[in-house]
Amino acid sequence: FECLSIFEGPCSELFEIYKNMGNISVKLKDYDGAEEFYNKAYTINNQSDILLVNFGTLEIQRGDFEKAIFCFREAIKINAKNDKAWVGLALMHNEYGDRPLAWANLTTALEIEFHNRTAVLLSARWGLRDQRESFAIEVLEKFLNLENFDEEVSLLLIHLYCCLNQFEKAQMETTKILAWNPQLQTAREIQRQLRQIGEVA
Repeated sequence: FECLSIFEGPCSELFEIYKNMGNISVKLKDYDGAEEFYNKAYTINNQSDILLVNFGTLEIQRGDFEKAIFCFREAIKINAKNDKAWVGLALMHNEYGDRPLAWANLTTALEIEFHNRTAVLLSARWGLRDQRESFAIEVLEKFLNLENFDEEVSLLLIHLYCCLNQFEKAQMETTKILAWNPQLQTAREIQRQLRQIGEVA
């Protein structure tokens, strides 16, 4: 609000301020306020694919999936390389039960930006659901090779390893998590269970 009092007239700085105020309003669940700020940003720049993705995210929160799909598609028309727009479409098509199209959208997002954390997490969860564990493992391993440590992703990877009986890899990943966070009880319990599996084998 202090920034808004400084800038006058349409400008790139004002666009960013309105857009960010909209983002903050979404997080505060003030959806009407978010729409108002996004609309002000839109009057300054109606060709921002990022803003259209934000509009789409807002409509998801409101439960208007048709409007969300429209916003994500419009964003892609402006910038076909917007990975977040493709993830948004993936979420919406999954919501409608069109899993093949949801996977196609998700794969496109990962091809554009394999470091998109939301896409990575979705690939793990949907991989478990749709028996595409091998694909999900490949995605998570690639992500962690650059990220080094992400507790949630690592735990999902361990679960995927176990689903495919790759217990040695699961043990290695568990050891890595505990090296980063020795106090993580979830990882300690997994380590205990993996040792029991090893003893039985």
